[in-house]
Amino acid sequence: MHPMILLLRALPAQLFVALAVLLTGLSTAQAQVPSQALTFARGATGAEIQGTIRGRETMKYALSVTAGQRISVRLYSNRPATYFDVLAPGGTSPVHDGSNAGVQFDATAQASGDYTLLVYQTGSAATSYLSTSYTLSVTVTNPSNPQPPPQPPPSGNATWEVYNLAGFDTLNIRSGPDTTYQVVVRVAPGTILRDLGCQTSGATRWCRVETTGPGAVVTGWASAAYLRRPATTPTPPAPTPQPPPPPPNPGTGSTYFQVVGTNSLNVRSGPGVVFPVVGTLINGSVVRGGSCQTVFVTDWCQVTSTNGVSGWASADFLRQTSAPAPQPPAPPASGEVPNVALNACLSQADSYYRMSNGSSRAISAVRSGSNWVVTTTSGPFRADCTVTNFGQILAFSPMF
Repeated sequence: MHPMILLLRALPAQLFVALAVLLTGLSTAQAQVPSQALTFARGATGAEIQGTIRGRETMKYALSVTAGQRISVRLYSNRPATYFDVLAPGGTSPVHDGSNAGVQFDATAQASGDYTLLVYQTGSAATSYLSTSYTLSVTVTNPSNPQPPPQPPPSGNATWEVYNLAGFDTLNIRSGPDTTYQVVVRVAPGTILRDLGCQTSGATRWCRVETTGPGAVVTGWASAAYLRRPATTPTPPAPTPQPPPPPPNPGTGSTYFQVVGTNSLNVRSGPGVVFPVVGTLINGSVVRGGSCQTVFVTDWCQVTSTNGVSGWASADFLRQTSAPAPQPPAPPASGEVPNVALNACLSQADSYYRMSNGSSRAISAVRSGSNWVVTTTSGPFRADCTVTNFGQILAFSPMF
């Protein structure tokens, strides 16, 4: 017989009982999560609960509701991988799985009793035993006496103020009234937005808004949970046309930038990486500049190249400089682009598309003032290259 079996048989019966009790206690302690009852102040329909969890800890809250009441829960935390689940009275499977459905829950109670809210974290925060602070906002309203909306109806000059964000969070402005739509811009707490009207989509109320700051005007949709009326509603400036206004006319007082720190700088149709690329600028290019603005944490400036490419570029790669020296007069038009200019564009195309040297070809070359616009082909890709007669590339615009 195996020595371990002999050893276990030799143990006193009392020790077996003690071990069984110890293991049962450990299993029960791991399965049980301390529960806290959620209560509201007298006359209130909601409350905010602040807490901290570490690693794989779970906080459990019991919310007593009556069938037909409306439940609204929001979770704010300093780590993105923090979620909450909701279990119906007596249920074992969540009616809201936060790790899949997100940190907002709105529903009508189907049964009376205690709904269970479980707050937890996932990913590296859980496995690395990191500490997370959170705020749980819970509201319960009666269907016969719904809570009136906190904001007055929109008027011609109505505005919203962005609020209710935790830490350094920003509010996503989306292209449509749902989280499935693309984010077009992000705005910080305190930002004033123009109110263009609200609607309910699913269980969430969305408001169509428009930015009011300097630069390009961006229109989109934001969750009403993060909007409120400012203390004094300012009259927003009149909207400016979109795309961005044209840059200042050349002459006294004009600003010029030189491209630095990158071989190819994208020029976009608006101030942010969510806007499409309309062209590129080569390192060392000098462009005329317009106004600048901060979007999220990046400064963006309006630029216009000598061949007419106009848009917005990241200020991280722009350095203010003096106006470019006038180009020497072009030689008489001979009908053929100079070899030095042609070779400069072909080399740039090879480099941009990572082709082997000599792989790109020129398919056309036309005069543009004193310069040339050479259209190149590199495999399936094409690009327009604006170049001087002396081989200085002024702009390189891929055509996708």
